[in-house]
Amino acid sequence: MSNPLALKEEDLKLLLAAGCHIGAKNCNPQMRRYTWRRRNDGVHLLHLGKTWEKLILAARVVVAIENPEDVVVISARTVGQRAVFKFLSTLAPRTSAAATPPVPSPTRSKRSTWNPVC
Repeated sequence: MSNPLALKEEDLKLLLAAGCHIGAKNCNPQMRRYTWRRRNDGVHLLHLGKTWEKLILAARVVVAIENPEDVVVISARTVGQRAVFKFLSTLAPRTSAAATPPVPSPTRSKRSTWNPVC
């Protein structure tokens, strides 16, 4: 019996088409284990098998949460905003996404603070 969550060729093609394997020129020691190799131009390529494992782990964590309103999705970069909006639209009808400052601002209301679970 095969694993239904295993990386299939169709999924691999989608990851490649989306450019999920393209990393950056800089690679810190914590990310070294997720890199597959380095191109001649210095860009690191990510190991898609390990990327898939992390995607499946994240999906299992989200599925285990009983109340969809308890899920918080954060993208520190503006290029991730579209993905956040798409994910939230499939998660629950009452979700919102907004830019938040990286540091606490004195002008923000104390009522709207939340603590992410790490």
